[in-house]
Amino acid sequence: MTSAIQNHRVRWIERAQVLSMLLVVLHHSVPHGYDGPEWLSSLLTAVQYPALVGFFFTSGLLATGWKKAGWAAYMKKRCLRLLPPYICVNLLMLPPRYAAARMMGVEVHLTAGWVLTSFLNPHGQGIAPHLWFLLTLLIMNALLPAIELSVNRSRGTRAATLALLLFASALPVKLPTLLCLNELKLYLAWYTLGYAWAATRGKVCPLKGSAGLTAGAAGLVLFAATLPSGDAQLRMLMLSRSNTSFWS
Repeated sequence: MTSAIQNHRVRWIERAQVLSMLLVVLHHSVPHGYDGPEWLSSLLTAVQYPALVGFFFTSGLLATGWKKAGWAAYMKKRCLRLLPPYICVNLLMLPPRYAAARMMGVEVHLTAGWVLTSFLNPHGQGIAPHLWFLLTLLIMNALLPAIELSVNRSRGTRAATLALLLFASALPVKLPTLLCLNELKLYLAWYTLGYAWAATRGKVCPLKGSAGLTAGAAGLVLFAATLPSGDAQLRMLMLSRSNTSFWS
């Protein structure tokens, strides 16, 4: 594969990643009590999970370069890229969120511990909870050595790892919100899937990959249908509809 083709492929993947991220932001931009066209509200809701899956899948595709730089150097680069916007937006949102809480009579103790917890627990008491995907992505980046080990040991280990992560994502079990553990459970499978696809390119037939993913998605829907949680069934149905295009 020539350098030009490689660069074109990376640019295409990066554009897909940005598009997925923008769709997620668009979904979260719909205000509470929105009374516009019902079809638009339904459309924005429908794109949320496919967009999130696309974002983490393409992030996994782009993560294979960590081995060349080394894990420590790669993590330093990722921290410098992901943490500044995460921290800056949270700090900018802190005064209005604090003022709004005081106006509504909500007791808030503005301490260093509270601010730190807001950063580490965006969905629990976060100042800007919609930026949870930046912290989640950073934690996934930190897990790359373990992902690399499971992906490149053997075909059986790779398949078992992906199957375990996919089925874990369907389980209706809520993990603690600290450090986005619940989001890791939901989306680590798709990040690992993207990484495995990039790490084994040339070894995986696209046609077989598409057929395998279609069969796996059907199995996940059947598995989710047996779970007591209706939310889990809906989530897996939406996820299964969104991923065959990545393998074609």
